[in-house]
Amino acid sequence: MSRLTSDRLAAALREATTNPHRRARAQAVSAQLAAEDGPSRILTWLNTLS
Repeated sequence: MSRLTSDRLAAALREATTNPHRRARAQAVSAQLAAEDGPSRILTWLNTLS
């Protein structure tokens, strides 16, 4: 496993913010997360424990 350096972190951040494919994928994942009803799901699960 390679070590994280400031240069590698900078390169990864540049890639994540400037690569159109990565930006589009991040937007798609963001939309999926926004559509989830997380609090309701966790409350339903918690109610099964009692």
